[in-house]
Amino acid sequence: MQLHVPRRFRYRDPDDVAAHGDRWWVWDEAAVLGLKGRELVAIEEVVGSVIRVLRGIRADSTLATMAAMWITMHRAGHTVDWDTFDPIVFATEWEQAPPDPLDGGEAPAADSDSSTVPTENAASPTS
Repeated sequence: MQLHVPRRFRYRDPDDVAAHGDRWWVWDEAAVLGLKGRELVAIEEVVGSVIRVLRGIRADSTLATMAAMWITMHRAGHTVDWDTFDPIVFATEWEQAPPDPLDGGEAPAADSDSSTVPTENAASPTS
């Protein structure tokens, strides 16, 4: 199975925003599969097979999408009881996550205006 690139989601329903915030949450399949065995077992005891979650997301399964959302929030420290976790799953906004500057993605130069993105030439010592 080929892994998807990291994707991020945020809640749009007012009740879900009130419960979980309007921040972006990053679902990263590679990071989940890189967890140690005991942590994966603990996740699977709650939401079921992680591999089924990955396959289910590809099929737009409500259960799999909801499980991915729960896993993402749980790993970020926003713990929610699975038995009461009940978001409006398909009212969430999903998109490809931008590159993480710490993982080799571009980050604005320290002296640049944060509203502009430096170009390759701007970072060159010969420009």
